[in-house]
Amino acid sequence: MVIRVLMVTLLLGSAIIVNINDVDSFADPSYLAIATLIIATYVATIIYAVLVPRLQSLVSLTYVQLIGDVALSAGLIILTGGSKSIFSFLLYLTIINAAIVLGQSGAFIIATLSCLVLVGILLQGLGFWGIATGELGLPKHIAPATIYNPVVHIFACYLVSFLAGHLAWRLEEQGTELERRKLDIAELQALTHNILSSISEGVLTLDNKRRILFLNHGGERLLQRVSDEIYGLEVRGCLPELAGAVEELTDEASRRSEWSGWIQRPLDEEVRYLSVSHSQLYNVEDKPYGHIFILKDLTEVHSMEQRMRRQERLAAVGQLAAGIAHEIRNPLASISGSIEMLQAVSQVDEDEQRLMTIVIREVERLNSLIENFLDYSKPSRRDPAQVVIFEVVRETTELFGRDTALVGDIQLDADIEAARACVVMGDSEALRQVFWNLLRNAAQAIEAGEGRIEVRAETFRGVRLRDRSWERLADQGGEHNALRLTVSDTGKGIPGELLEQIFEPFFTTKSKGTGLGLATINRIIEDHDGFIGVTSEVGEGSLFEVVLPFERDPRLTEGASGAGSAASIHVDTVDVVAPAVEVSEQLVSWK
Repeated sequence: MVIRVLMVTLLLGSAIIVNINDVDSFADPSYLAIATLIIATYVATIIYAVLVPRLQSLVSLTYVQLIGDVALSAGLIILTGGSKSIFSFLLYLTIINAAIVLGQSGAFIIATLSCLVLVGILLQGLGFWGIATGELGLPKHIAPATIYNPVVHIFACYLVSFLAGHLAWRLEEQGTELERRKLDIAELQALTHNILSSISEGVLTLDNKRRILFLNHGGERLLQRVSDEIYGLEVRGCLPELAGAVEELTDEASRRSEWSGWIQRPLDEEVRYLSVSHSQLYNVEDKPYGHIFILKDLTEVHSMEQRMRRQERLAAVGQLAAGIAHEIRNPLASISGSIEMLQAVSQVDEDEQRLMTIVIREVERLNSLIENFLDYSKPSRRDPAQVVIFEVVRETTELFGRDTALVGDIQLDADIEAARACVVMGDSEALRQVFWNLLRNAAQAIEAGEGRIEVRAETFRGVRLRDRSWERLADQGGEHNALRLTVSDTGKGIPGELLEQIFEPFFTTKSKGTGLGLATINRIIEDHDGFIGVTSEVGEGSLFEVVLPFERDPRLTEGASGAGSAASIHVDTVDVVAPAVEVSEQLVSWK
Protein backbone atom coordinates (compact mmCIF):
# COMPACT_ATOMS: atom_id res chain seq x y z
CA MET A 1 0.00 0.00 0.00
CA VAL A 2 2.84 2.39 0.81
CA ILE A 3 4.65 1.61 -2.46
CA ARG A 4 1.41 2.13 -4.42
CA VAL A 5 0.89 5.57 -2.92
CA LEU A 6 4.51 6.54 -3.60
CA MET A 7 4.37 5.42 -7.24
CA VAL A 8 1.06 7.16 -7.94
CA THR A 9 2.33 10.33 -6.34
CA LEU A 10 5.60 10.16 -8.28
CA LEU A 11 4.22 9.24 -11.72
CA LEU A 12 0.96 11.17 -11.75
CA GLY A 13 1.76 13.98 -9.38
CA SER A 14 4.91 14.85 -11.29
CA ALA A 15 2.84 15.41 -14.47
CA ILE A 16 0.77 17.98 -12.64
CA ILE A 17 3.80 19.61 -11.01
CA VAL A 18 5.54 20.01 -14.37
CA ASN A 19 2.58 22.01 -15.72
CA ILE A 20 1.91 23.85 -12.46
CA ASN A 21 2.53 27.21 -14.19
CA ASP A 22 0.17 26.40 -17.06
CA VAL A 23 -3.18 26.95 -15.38
CA ASP A 24 -5.16 26.47 -18.57
CA SER A 25 -3.83 22.94 -18.97
CA PHE A 26 -5.68 21.81 -15.87
CA ALA A 27 -8.93 22.21 -17.81
CA ASP A 28 -7.81 19.37 -20.07
CA PRO A 29 -9.85 16.18 -19.38
CA SER A 30 -6.65 14.14 -19.16
CA TYR A 31 -5.45 16.12 -16.15
CA LEU A 32 -8.84 15.74 -14.53
CA ALA A 33 -8.56 12.00 -15.09
CA ILE A 34 -5.06 11.95 -13.57
CA ALA A 35 -6.29 13.86 -10.52
CA THR A 36 -9.17 11.42 -10.24
CA LEU A 37 -6.74 8.45 -10.29
CA ILE A 38 -4.61 10.05 -7.56
CA ILE A 39 -7.61 10.77 -5.35
CA ALA A 40 -9.07 7.29 -5.95
CA THR A 41 -5.74 5.69 -5.02
CA TYR A 42 -5.51 7.67 -1.78
CA VAL A 43 -9.11 6.87 -0.86
CA ALA A 44 -8.60 3.15 -1.65
CA THR A 45 -5.40 3.09 0.41
CA ILE A 46 -7.22 4.58 3.40
CA ILE A 47 -9.96 1.96 3.03
CA TYR A 48 -7.34 -0.83 2.80
CA ALA A 49 -5.54 0.45 5.92
CA VAL A 50 -8.82 0.42 7.85
CA LEU A 51 -9.74 -3.10 6.72
CA VAL A 52 -6.33 -4.81 7.23
CA PRO A 53 -6.38 -5.06 11.07
CA ARG A 54 -10.06 -6.05 11.06
CA LEU A 55 -9.87 -9.00 8.65
CA GLN A 56 -8.77 -12.48 9.70
CA SER A 57 -7.97 -13.51 6.11
CA LEU A 58 -6.29 -11.01 3.81
CA VAL A 59 -6.47 -13.10 0.61
CA SER A 60 -9.70 -11.50 -0.64
CA LEU A 61 -8.42 -8.01 0.17
CA THR A 62 -5.19 -8.84 -1.67
CA TYR A 63 -7.11 -9.79 -4.82
CA VAL A 64 -9.15 -6.59 -4.55
CA GLN A 65 -5.95 -4.51 -4.31
CA LEU A 66 -4.29 -6.30 -7.23
CA ILE A 67 -7.38 -5.91 -9.43
CA GLY A 68 -7.44 -2.25 -8.44
CA ASP A 69 -3.78 -1.97 -9.43
CA VAL A 70 -4.58 -3.49 -12.84
CA ALA A 71 -7.39 -0.95 -13.28
CA LEU A 72 -5.10 1.89 -12.16
CA SER A 73 -2.41 0.77 -14.62
CA ALA A 74 -5.00 0.47 -17.43
CA GLY A 75 -6.28 3.98 -16.79
CA LEU A 76 -2.77 5.40 -16.77
CA ILE A 77 -1.89 3.56 -20.02
CA ILE A 78 -5.03 4.79 -21.75
CA LEU A 79 -4.45 8.37 -20.60
CA THR A 80 -0.84 8.33 -21.83
CA GLY A 81 -1.29 7.02 -25.38
CA GLY A 82 -2.76 3.53 -25.22
CA SER A 83 -0.57 1.07 -27.06
CA LYS A 84 2.15 3.71 -27.32
CA SER A 85 2.17 4.40 -23.57
CA ILE A 86 5.42 4.01 -21.71
CA PHE A 87 3.59 2.89 -18.57
CA SER A 88 2.73 -0.61 -19.75
CA PHE A 89 5.48 -1.91 -17.43
CA LEU A 90 3.18 -1.18 -14.47
CA LEU A 91 1.22 -4.29 -15.41
CA TYR A 92 4.39 -6.35 -15.02
CA LEU A 93 4.97 -4.90 -11.57
CA THR A 94 1.43 -5.86 -10.58
CA ILE A 95 1.99 -9.43 -11.86
CA ILE A 96 5.27 -9.69 -9.93
CA ASN A 97 3.57 -8.38 -6.81
CA ALA A 98 0.83 -11.00 -7.23
CA ALA A 99 3.44 -13.75 -7.61
CA ILE A 100 5.22 -12.66 -4.41
CA VAL A 101 2.03 -12.36 -2.35
CA LEU A 102 -0.25 -15.05 -3.84
CA GLY A 103 2.14 -17.38 -5.62
CA GLN A 104 2.05 -18.69 -9.19
CA SER A 105 -1.73 -19.12 -9.37
CA GLY A 106 -2.31 -15.54 -8.26
CA ALA A 107 0.27 -14.31 -10.78
CA PHE A 108 -1.53 -16.20 -13.61
CA ILE A 109 -4.88 -14.66 -12.68
CA ILE A 110 -3.49 -11.12 -12.60
CA ALA A 111 -1.58 -11.78 -15.84
CA THR A 112 -4.87 -12.81 -17.49
CA LEU A 113 -6.57 -9.62 -16.32
CA SER A 114 -3.63 -7.61 -17.59
CA CYS A 115 -3.87 -9.32 -20.97
CA LEU A 116 -7.56 -8.46 -21.16
CA VAL A 117 -6.62 -4.84 -20.56
CA LEU A 118 -4.02 -5.03 -23.35
CA VAL A 119 -6.54 -6.69 -25.69
CA GLY A 120 -8.93 -3.82 -24.98
CA ILE A 121 -6.20 -1.29 -25.72
CA LEU A 122 -5.40 -3.20 -28.97
CA LEU A 123 -9.05 -3.15 -30.03
CA GLN A 124 -9.17 0.55 -29.25
CA GLY A 125 -6.17 1.13 -31.47
CA LEU A 126 -7.77 -0.80 -34.30
CA GLY A 127 -10.98 1.21 -34.00
CA PHE A 128 -13.23 -1.66 -33.00
CA TRP A 129 -14.76 0.35 -30.18
CA GLY A 130 -15.81 2.97 -32.79
CA ILE A 131 -17.30 0.26 -35.06
CA ALA A 132 -19.29 -1.07 -32.19
CA THR A 133 -20.78 2.37 -31.61
CA GLY A 134 -21.27 3.05 -35.36
CA GLU A 135 -19.23 6.21 -35.27
CA LEU A 136 -16.09 5.21 -37.15
CA GLY A 137 -14.89 2.69 -39.70
CA LEU A 138 -11.73 0.72 -39.78
CA PRO A 139 -8.69 2.91 -40.29
CA LYS A 140 -7.18 2.64 -43.73
CA HIS A 141 -3.59 2.66 -42.49
CA ILE A 142 -2.79 0.80 -39.24
CA ALA A 143 0.70 1.35 -37.81
CA PRO A 144 2.52 -1.92 -37.03
CA ALA A 145 3.31 -0.69 -33.54
CA THR A 146 -0.42 -0.46 -32.85
CA ILE A 147 -0.72 -4.23 -33.13
CA TYR A 148 2.83 -5.29 -32.31
CA ASN A 149 3.18 -3.56 -28.92
CA PRO A 150 0.02 -4.97 -27.27
CA VAL A 151 0.72 -8.46 -28.60
CA VAL A 152 4.26 -8.40 -27.27
CA HIS A 153 3.04 -7.16 -23.89
CA ILE A 154 0.43 -9.97 -23.77
CA PHE A 155 3.09 -12.63 -24.25
CA ALA A 156 5.36 -10.79 -21.84
CA CYS A 157 2.66 -10.75 -19.15
CA TYR A 158 2.30 -14.53 -19.21
CA LEU A 159 6.06 -14.96 -19.34
CA VAL A 160 6.51 -12.65 -16.38
CA SER A 161 3.76 -14.47 -14.48
CA PHE A 162 5.50 -17.81 -15.09
CA LEU A 163 8.97 -16.59 -14.18
CA ALA A 164 7.83 -14.50 -11.22
CA GLY A 165 5.65 -17.34 -9.95
CA HIS A 166 8.53 -19.78 -10.27
CA LEU A 167 10.91 -17.43 -8.50
CA ALA A 168 8.32 -16.78 -5.79
CA TRP A 169 7.88 -20.54 -5.35
CA ARG A 170 11.65 -21.02 -5.11
CA LEU A 171 11.89 -18.10 -2.74
CA GLU A 172 9.18 -19.57 -0.54
CA GLU A 173 10.88 -22.95 -0.67
CA GLN A 174 14.21 -21.40 0.24
CA GLY A 175 12.55 -19.40 3.00
CA THR A 176 10.97 -22.56 4.40
CA GLU A 177 14.29 -24.37 4.21
CA LEU A 178 16.00 -21.43 5.86
CA GLU A 179 13.48 -21.44 8.69
CA ARG A 180 13.98 -25.19 9.05
CA ARG A 181 17.74 -24.69 9.18
CA LYS A 182 17.33 -21.94 11.75
CA LEU A 183 15.23 -24.27 13.89
CA ASP A 184 17.80 -27.04 13.49
CA ILE A 185 20.62 -24.67 14.44
CA ALA A 186 18.62 -23.37 17.41
CA GLU A 187 17.91 -26.94 18.55
CA LEU A 188 21.55 -27.89 18.05
CA GLN A 189 22.70 -24.85 20.01
CA ALA A 190 20.22 -25.63 22.78
CA LEU A 191 21.32 -29.28 22.84
CA THR A 192 25.00 -28.30 22.93
CA HIS A 193 24.35 -25.77 25.68
CA ASN A 194 22.34 -28.30 27.69
CA ILE A 195 25.04 -30.95 27.28
CA LEU A 196 27.78 -28.57 28.38
CA SER A 197 25.64 -27.28 31.24
CA SER A 198 24.88 -30.83 32.42
CA ILE A 199 28.53 -31.89 32.57
CA SER A 200 29.64 -32.07 36.18
CA GLU A 201 33.15 -30.92 35.28
CA GLY A 202 33.75 -27.26 34.51
CA VAL A 203 34.08 -26.15 30.88
CA LEU A 204 35.79 -22.80 30.31
CA THR A 205 36.18 -21.29 26.83
CA LEU A 206 38.47 -18.36 26.01
CA ASP A 207 39.23 -16.50 22.79
CA ASN A 208 42.74 -15.87 21.53
CA LYS A 209 42.99 -12.79 23.73
CA ARG A 210 42.14 -14.91 26.80
CA ARG A 211 38.73 -13.33 27.21
CA ILE A 212 35.97 -15.52 28.60
CA LEU A 213 33.43 -16.77 26.06
CA PHE A 214 31.64 -19.49 28.03
CA LEU A 215 31.53 -21.07 31.49
CA ASN A 216 29.10 -23.90 32.15
CA HIS A 217 27.16 -24.57 35.35
CA GLY A 218 29.78 -27.03 36.61
CA GLY A 219 32.45 -24.35 36.25
CA GLU A 220 30.21 -21.80 38.00
CA ARG A 221 29.81 -24.12 40.98
CA LEU A 222 33.50 -25.00 41.07
CA LEU A 223 34.87 -21.46 40.68
CA GLN A 224 31.93 -19.74 42.44
CA ARG A 225 31.43 -17.28 39.58
CA VAL A 226 28.42 -16.34 37.41
CA SER A 227 28.99 -16.80 33.69
CA ASP A 228 27.00 -13.71 32.65
CA GLU A 229 29.01 -11.50 35.00
CA ILE A 230 32.42 -12.51 33.67
CA TYR A 231 31.56 -12.87 29.98
CA GLY A 232 34.01 -10.97 27.77
CA LEU A 233 36.42 -10.24 30.63
CA GLU A 234 40.07 -11.24 30.65
CA VAL A 235 40.77 -14.32 32.71
CA ARG A 236 43.55 -12.61 34.67
CA GLY A 237 41.15 -9.98 36.00
CA CYS A 238 38.12 -12.12 36.87
CA LEU A 239 39.72 -15.53 37.54
CA PRO A 240 43.11 -14.75 39.10
CA GLU A 241 43.32 -18.20 40.68
CA LEU A 242 43.41 -19.74 37.18
CA ALA A 243 45.53 -17.09 35.45
CA GLY A 244 48.81 -18.94 36.06
CA ALA A 245 47.42 -22.23 34.78
CA VAL A 246 45.95 -20.57 31.67
CA GLU A 247 49.19 -18.80 30.82
CA GLU A 248 51.22 -21.96 31.33
CA LEU A 249 48.91 -24.13 29.22
CA THR A 250 48.48 -21.60 26.39
CA ASP A 251 52.20 -20.88 26.15
CA GLU A 252 53.41 -22.47 22.92
CA ALA A 253 56.87 -23.01 24.36
CA SER A 254 55.63 -25.14 27.27
CA ARG A 255 53.58 -27.56 25.12
CA ARG A 256 51.73 -28.77 28.20
CA SER A 257 48.11 -29.92 28.00
CA GLU A 258 47.40 -30.54 31.70
CA TRP A 259 47.92 -28.64 34.92
CA SER A 260 47.02 -29.49 38.52
CA GLY A 261 47.31 -27.56 41.73
CA TRP A 262 45.53 -25.92 44.65
CA ILE A 263 43.25 -22.90 44.23
CA GLN A 264 41.29 -20.89 46.78
CA ARG A 265 37.67 -20.15 45.96
CA PRO A 266 36.52 -16.54 46.50
CA LEU A 267 33.26 -17.02 48.44
CA ASP A 268 33.85 -19.76 51.00
CA GLU A 269 37.68 -19.38 50.78
CA GLU A 270 37.92 -23.15 50.57
CA VAL A 271 41.08 -24.57 49.05
CA ARG A 272 40.41 -27.13 46.31
CA TYR A 273 42.76 -29.32 44.30
CA LEU A 274 42.04 -28.67 40.63
CA SER A 275 43.02 -30.45 37.42
CA VAL A 276 42.93 -28.34 34.22
CA SER A 277 43.24 -29.86 30.74
CA HIS A 278 43.65 -27.68 27.65
CA SER A 279 42.78 -28.08 23.98
CA GLN A 280 42.67 -25.69 21.02
CA LEU A 281 39.34 -24.24 19.85
CA TYR A 282 38.81 -23.92 16.07
CA ASN A 283 36.21 -21.99 14.07
CA VAL A 284 34.23 -23.16 11.01
CA GLU A 285 37.23 -22.39 8.77
CA ASP A 286 39.39 -24.72 10.87
CA LYS A 287 41.47 -21.82 12.14
CA PRO A 288 42.50 -21.34 15.80
CA TYR A 289 39.78 -19.34 17.48
CA GLY A 290 40.49 -19.77 21.16
CA HIS A 291 41.05 -22.28 23.97
CA ILE A 292 38.95 -24.86 25.83
CA PHE A 293 39.73 -25.82 29.42
CA ILE A 294 38.20 -28.76 31.28
CA LEU A 295 38.20 -28.19 35.05
CA LYS A 296 38.00 -31.16 37.41
CA ASP A 297 37.77 -31.00 41.19
CA LEU A 298 40.15 -33.72 42.38
CA THR A 299 40.23 -32.71 46.04
CA GLU A 300 38.62 -35.96 47.16
CA VAL A 301 40.77 -38.02 44.80
CA HIS A 302 43.91 -36.24 45.96
CA SER A 303 42.99 -36.84 49.61
CA MET A 304 42.21 -40.47 48.83
CA GLU A 305 45.60 -40.90 47.15
CA GLN A 306 47.28 -39.44 50.20
CA ARG A 307 45.33 -41.82 52.44
CA MET A 308 46.25 -44.74 50.23
CA ARG A 309 49.92 -43.81 50.35
CA ARG A 310 49.65 -43.46 54.11
CA GLN A 311 47.95 -46.84 54.34
CA GLU A 312 50.67 -48.39 52.20
CA ARG A 313 53.30 -46.98 54.50
CA LEU A 314 51.37 -48.24 57.50
CA ALA A 315 51.06 -51.69 55.94
CA ALA A 316 54.81 -51.77 55.46
CA VAL A 317 55.31 -50.53 59.01
CA GLY A 318 52.91 -53.19 60.30
CA GLN A 319 54.80 -55.95 58.57
CA LEU A 320 58.06 -54.61 59.92
CA ALA A 321 56.59 -54.23 63.41
CA ALA A 322 55.29 -57.80 63.43
CA GLY A 323 58.73 -59.01 62.49
CA ILE A 324 60.76 -57.10 65.06
CA ALA A 325 58.32 -57.05 68.02
CA HIS A 326 59.17 -60.56 69.17
CA GLU A 327 62.90 -60.05 68.63
CA ILE A 328 62.95 -56.85 70.69
CA ARG A 329 60.57 -57.87 73.47
CA ASN A 330 62.50 -60.96 74.51
CA PRO A 331 65.83 -59.15 74.95
CA LEU A 332 64.06 -56.37 76.82
CA ALA A 333 62.48 -58.85 79.17
CA SER A 334 65.85 -60.48 79.75
CA ILE A 335 67.56 -57.14 80.42
CA SER A 336 64.83 -56.00 82.80
CA GLY A 337 64.79 -59.31 84.69
CA SER A 338 68.58 -59.43 84.99
CA ILE A 339 68.79 -55.91 86.38
CA GLU A 340 66.06 -56.63 88.93
CA MET A 341 67.91 -59.75 90.06
CA LEU A 342 71.14 -57.80 90.40
CA GLN A 343 69.34 -55.22 92.50
CA ALA A 344 68.00 -57.95 94.77
CA VAL A 345 71.11 -60.06 95.29
CA SER A 346 74.02 -57.66 94.85
CA GLN A 347 75.50 -55.25 97.29
CA VAL A 348 75.60 -52.08 95.21
CA ASP A 349 76.23 -48.56 96.20
CA GLU A 350 73.88 -45.68 95.65
CA ASP A 351 75.27 -44.70 92.25
CA GLU A 352 75.04 -48.22 90.92
CA GLN A 353 71.49 -48.49 92.26
CA ARG A 354 70.56 -45.27 90.46
CA LEU A 355 72.04 -46.55 87.19
CA MET A 356 70.08 -49.80 87.46
CA THR A 357 66.90 -47.84 88.07
CA ILE A 358 67.57 -45.80 84.95
CA VAL A 359 68.07 -48.97 82.93
CA ILE A 360 64.78 -50.47 84.17
CA ARG A 361 62.91 -47.21 83.47
CA GLU A 362 64.30 -46.93 79.95
CA VAL A 363 63.50 -50.60 79.28
CA GLU A 364 59.90 -49.94 80.34
CA ARG A 365 59.82 -46.84 78.17
CA LEU A 366 61.13 -48.79 75.19
CA ASN A 367 58.59 -51.55 75.84
CA SER A 368 55.81 -48.94 76.00
CA LEU A 369 56.97 -47.50 72.71
CA ILE A 370 56.79 -50.94 71.12
CA GLU A 371 53.29 -51.46 72.56
CA ASN A 372 52.11 -48.15 71.12
CA PHE A 373 53.75 -48.89 67.82
CA LEU A 374 52.01 -52.25 67.58
CA ASP A 375 48.66 -50.74 68.58
CA TYR A 376 48.99 -48.22 65.78
CA SER A 377 50.22 -50.55 63.06
CA LYS A 378 48.09 -53.63 63.68
CA PRO A 379 44.88 -54.06 61.66
CA SER A 380 41.77 -52.76 63.36
CA ARG A 381 39.24 -55.22 64.74
CA ARG A 382 35.91 -54.45 63.08
CA ASP A 383 33.27 -56.01 65.28
CA PRO A 384 30.93 -53.04 65.69
CA ALA A 385 28.40 -52.90 68.48
CA GLN A 386 25.91 -50.29 69.66
CA VAL A 387 27.75 -47.85 71.90
CA VAL A 388 26.03 -45.20 74.01
CA ILE A 389 28.53 -42.48 73.32
CA PHE A 390 27.18 -40.29 76.13
CA GLU A 391 28.19 -42.90 78.72
CA VAL A 392 31.62 -43.41 77.12
CA VAL A 393 32.48 -39.71 77.17
CA ARG A 394 30.94 -39.09 80.60
CA GLU A 395 32.76 -41.95 82.30
CA THR A 396 36.07 -41.12 80.58
CA THR A 397 35.76 -37.47 81.62
CA GLU A 398 34.90 -38.34 85.25
CA LEU A 399 37.74 -40.84 85.46
CA PHE A 400 40.19 -38.35 84.01
CA GLY A 401 39.02 -35.66 86.41
CA ARG A 402 39.98 -37.89 89.38
CA ASP A 403 43.55 -38.35 88.09
CA THR A 404 45.22 -35.62 90.11
CA ALA A 405 48.62 -36.40 88.61
CA LEU A 406 47.37 -35.36 85.18
CA VAL A 407 44.74 -32.76 86.03
CA GLY A 408 46.37 -30.90 88.91
CA ASP A 409 44.79 -27.45 89.19
CA ILE A 410 43.24 -27.56 85.73
CA GLN A 411 39.52 -26.81 85.65
CA LEU A 412 37.58 -29.48 83.75
CA ASP A 413 34.14 -28.55 82.38
CA ALA A 414 31.95 -30.97 80.41
CA ASP A 415 28.59 -30.31 78.74
CA ILE A 416 27.63 -33.36 76.70
CA GLU A 417 23.87 -33.47 77.29
CA ALA A 418 23.27 -33.20 73.53
CA ALA A 419 24.81 -36.67 73.10
CA ARG A 420 22.49 -38.39 75.59
CA ALA A 421 20.35 -40.20 72.99
CA CYS A 422 23.17 -40.86 70.49
CA VAL A 423 24.09 -44.44 69.62
CA VAL A 424 27.31 -45.03 67.67
CA MET A 425 28.25 -48.25 65.94
CA GLY A 426 31.78 -49.12 66.99
CA ASP A 427 34.17 -50.25 69.73
CA SER A 428 33.55 -48.64 73.11
CA GLU A 429 37.07 -49.41 74.38
CA ALA A 430 38.67 -47.79 71.33
CA LEU A 431 36.45 -44.71 71.73
CA ARG A 432 37.43 -44.45 75.40
CA GLN A 433 41.06 -44.54 74.30
CA VAL A 434 40.36 -41.66 71.89
CA PHE A 435 38.84 -39.31 74.46
CA TRP A 436 41.31 -40.26 77.18
CA ASN A 437 44.23 -39.41 74.92
CA LEU A 438 42.60 -36.14 73.84
CA LEU A 439 42.04 -35.13 77.47
CA ARG A 440 45.59 -36.11 78.41
CA ASN A 441 47.05 -34.13 75.50
CA ALA A 442 44.95 -31.11 76.50
CA ALA A 443 46.26 -31.33 80.08
CA GLN A 444 49.85 -31.67 78.91
CA ALA A 445 49.45 -28.64 76.64
CA ILE A 446 48.72 -26.46 79.70
CA GLU A 447 52.29 -25.95 80.83
CA ALA A 448 51.71 -23.95 84.01
CA GLY A 449 49.25 -26.54 85.32
CA GLU A 450 46.53 -23.93 85.64
CA GLY A 451 44.01 -23.59 82.86
CA ARG A 452 40.75 -24.89 81.57
CA ILE A 453 39.61 -27.92 79.54
CA GLU A 454 36.13 -27.97 78.04
CA VAL A 455 34.27 -30.92 76.55
CA ARG A 456 31.20 -30.11 74.43
CA ALA A 457 28.72 -32.07 72.31
CA GLU A 458 26.51 -31.01 69.39
CA THR A 459 24.29 -32.93 66.99
CA PHE A 460 23.46 -32.10 63.37
CA ARG A 461 21.10 -33.46 60.74
CA GLY A 462 21.95 -33.70 57.05
CA VAL A 463 25.76 -33.91 57.31
CA ARG A 464 28.32 -35.35 54.92
CA LEU A 465 31.69 -36.42 56.31
CA ARG A 466 34.87 -36.02 54.28
CA ASP A 467 38.52 -36.61 54.89
CA ARG A 468 39.31 -34.34 57.86
CA SER A 469 36.38 -32.11 56.97
CA TRP A 470 32.63 -32.16 57.25
CA GLU A 471 29.85 -30.35 55.49
CA ARG A 472 26.31 -29.56 56.56
CA LEU A 473 23.89 -30.45 53.82
CA ALA A 474 20.21 -29.70 53.30
CA ASP A 475 17.89 -31.72 55.51
CA GLN A 476 17.37 -35.16 53.97
CA GLY A 477 14.58 -36.48 56.15
CA GLY A 478 16.90 -37.13 59.11
CA GLU A 479 18.65 -40.08 57.44
CA HIS A 480 22.15 -38.79 58.16
CA ASN A 481 23.01 -37.52 61.63
CA ALA A 482 26.39 -36.44 62.96
CA LEU A 483 27.61 -36.01 66.53
CA ARG A 484 30.33 -33.41 67.06
CA LEU A 485 32.40 -33.77 70.24
CA THR A 486 35.03 -31.13 71.00
CA VAL A 487 37.88 -31.06 73.51
CA SER A 488 39.40 -27.59 73.91
CA ASP A 489 42.14 -26.30 76.16
CA THR A 490 43.79 -23.01 77.08
CA GLY A 491 47.30 -24.33 76.49
CA LYS A 492 50.18 -23.08 74.41
CA GLY A 493 48.58 -23.99 71.06
CA ILE A 494 50.03 -25.51 67.92
CA PRO A 495 51.78 -23.50 65.17
CA GLY A 496 49.82 -23.36 61.93
CA GLU A 497 52.54 -24.98 59.85
CA LEU A 498 52.39 -28.09 62.07
CA LEU A 499 48.62 -28.64 62.02
CA GLU A 500 48.72 -30.74 58.86
CA GLN A 501 51.38 -33.05 60.31
CA ILE A 502 50.15 -33.80 63.81
CA PHE A 503 48.16 -36.84 62.67
CA GLU A 504 51.15 -38.34 60.91
CA PRO A 505 52.92 -41.24 62.69
CA PHE A 506 56.09 -40.42 64.65
CA PHE A 507 55.47 -36.68 64.45
CA THR A 508 55.42 -35.02 67.87
CA THR A 509 56.16 -31.68 69.48
CA LYS A 510 56.74 -33.25 72.91
CA SER A 511 60.23 -33.94 74.14
CA LYS A 512 59.26 -37.41 75.38
CA GLY A 513 56.47 -38.16 72.94
CA THR A 514 56.41 -41.08 70.50
CA GLY A 515 54.29 -39.39 67.84
CA LEU A 516 51.83 -42.28 67.74
CA GLY A 517 49.04 -41.01 69.99
CA LEU A 518 47.17 -38.75 67.56
CA ALA A 519 47.98 -41.07 64.65
CA THR A 520 46.32 -43.93 66.53
CA ILE A 521 43.34 -41.72 67.41
CA ASN A 522 42.98 -40.75 63.76
CA ARG A 523 42.98 -44.38 62.68
CA ILE A 524 40.34 -45.29 65.27
CA ILE A 525 38.04 -42.45 64.23
CA GLU A 526 38.43 -43.38 60.55
CA ASP A 527 37.53 -46.97 61.46
CA HIS A 528 34.29 -45.54 62.94
CA ASP A 529 33.47 -43.75 59.63
CA GLY A 530 34.14 -40.36 61.19
CA PHE A 531 36.87 -37.80 61.19
CA ILE A 532 38.98 -35.81 63.63
CA GLY A 533 40.13 -32.24 63.05
CA VAL A 534 41.95 -29.54 64.94
CA THR A 535 42.07 -25.75 65.06
CA SER A 536 44.66 -23.93 67.11
CA GLU A 537 46.37 -20.61 67.70
CA VAL A 538 49.70 -20.20 69.42
CA GLY A 539 49.15 -18.89 72.94
CA GLU A 540 45.36 -19.29 72.73
CA GLY A 541 44.95 -23.06 72.98
CA SER A 542 43.67 -25.83 70.74
CA LEU A 543 40.32 -27.39 69.87
CA PHE A 544 40.05 -30.98 68.71
CA GLU A 545 36.74 -32.03 67.18
CA VAL A 546 35.54 -35.56 66.61
CA VAL A 547 32.59 -36.05 64.24
CA LEU A 548 30.84 -39.43 64.21
CA PRO A 549 27.69 -40.69 62.46
CA PHE A 550 25.02 -41.82 64.92
CA GLU A 551 21.46 -43.01 65.32
CA ARG A 552 19.12 -41.45 67.86
CA ASP A 553 17.38 -43.67 70.42
CA PRO A 554 14.51 -41.72 72.07
CA ARG A 555 14.46 -44.18 75.01
CA LEU A 556 17.81 -42.83 76.19
CA THR A 557 16.31 -39.36 76.77
CA GLU A 558 13.94 -40.60 79.48
CA GLY A 559 14.68 -39.92 83.14
CA ALA A 560 16.14 -37.00 85.00
CA SER A 561 19.15 -35.09 83.78
CA GLY A 562 22.60 -35.39 85.30
CA ALA A 563 24.91 -38.25 85.97
CA GLY A 564 22.41 -40.11 88.05
CA SER A 565 19.89 -40.24 85.23
CA ALA A 566 22.15 -42.55 83.28
CA ALA A 567 22.23 -45.24 85.94
CA SER A 568 19.91 -47.47 83.96
CA ILE A 569 22.30 -47.49 81.00
CA HIS A 570 25.54 -47.39 82.96
CA VAL A 571 28.43 -49.17 81.21
CA ASP A 572 30.17 -51.33 83.82
CA THR A 573 33.02 -52.58 81.65
CA VAL A 574 34.49 -51.60 78.35
CA ASP A 575 32.86 -54.55 76.57
CA VAL A 576 29.30 -54.03 77.83
CA VAL A 577 27.05 -52.38 75.25
CA ALA A 578 23.92 -50.32 75.60
CA PRO A 579 20.40 -51.82 75.46
CA ALA A 580 19.39 -53.20 72.08
CA VAL A 581 18.53 -50.43 69.67
CA GLU A 582 17.29 -50.69 66.09
CA VAL A 583 19.99 -49.01 63.97
CA SER A 584 19.70 -48.49 60.23
CA GLU A 585 22.04 -50.66 58.16
CA GLN A 586 22.77 -47.60 56.05
CA LEU A 587 24.63 -46.05 58.98
CA VAL A 588 27.25 -48.81 58.97
CA SER A 589 28.22 -48.27 55.32
CA TRP A 590 27.67 -44.53 55.15
CA LYS A 591 30.70 -42.27 55.21
